[in-house]
Amino acid sequence: MKKSIFLPLLLVFLLFLTGCTPEPVSEAVAREELANYLDSLVETGLMTAVGDLLEYEIGEEVIRDTTKELDTLYFTVTTVEMGSLNKGHLYMAYFEPLVQEVATYQLTYRLNDKDWQLVDVEKVEVISCRPLEGIREKAFLEELEFEEKMKASLVSQDLDLDQGLSVITLDTEKSYLLYTEAGQMEYAFEFDESRKVWENTRAEKIGPWDYTYTFHGNNKWLYQAKPDENGGKAYVGLQLNYDREENRLTVTYVGGYKDKYDRIIGRTDQYTWSGRPSPTDPLVFVSEDDPKQLKIVDQGTAINFDGYTFYKI
Repeated sequence: MKKSIFLPLLLVFLLFLTGCTPEPVSEAVAREELANYLDSLVETGLMTAVGDLLEYEIGEEVIRDTTKELDTLYFTVTTVEMGSLNKGHLYMAYFEPLVQEVATYQLTYRLNDKDWQLVDVEKVEVISCRPLEGIREKAFLEELEFEEKMKASLVSQDLDLDQGLSVITLDTEKSYLLYTEAGQMEYAFEFDESRKVWENTRAEKIGPWDYTYTFHGNNKWLYQAKPDENGGKAYVGLQLNYDREENRLTVTYVGGYKDKYDRIIGRTDQYTWSGRPSPTDPLVFVSEDDPKQLKIVDQGTAINFDGYTFYKI
């Protein structure tokens, strides 16, 4: 008799325990909470350290892992994001494109007194990331003008978004103290998925380049040795004269010694040398009958001649 009463009571007790454990979180509820989370990012622009979230799409497939205390759901989300400047900036750098990212988001729920409570939403894996546009051409030209003091105009941008490659060709002109160079530059970029920016990997001159020289007004140059034990120092002075029609540079130079009071104690004879731009390097002048060469160095701020380095005076 006791046995027959005990079994029904046990079944009722087990049913009671089963009824106390809630059903796992519904996919619809989890999807809605993920959408609310992403909506908040669209509004605040705080999705990641690299930019603003503009739009998103939550995939249909859901993977879940449920235990007695945790219910974890995984969704695939496709997003479109801005470059790496924060929301509200009016200017985006030339290397910051719109990007499309596909990532896995994890929602974690914890059982708390018979109810599932959302405790965390986290992007756990980036599946892919690709640019949606190439280099911002206008911003790139402005950057070159501001940072490099280079005049430039766009020739072309060869763009492969799927491979994350961009090659930009520009007509450029840049002036230095002693010369101006003009020709085409080619810049290669690769998309950096982790930083979500275009990374410059190569910049080189292509094709023929034109050089014009500006020695007029910049014709006096000086080399001075370090002071000796008496405070005096040796020097060599150069004077440049450029014939534009002949494309010939004539150098007049003389050496000497100054004491510690800057008085000239001795002076060598005056020498003359002349040469034209080398056919292989327009910044090197060579003579037909003298092995000496004159080379413009350090972007036109110095001259190498006969083993000495001269600076403008």
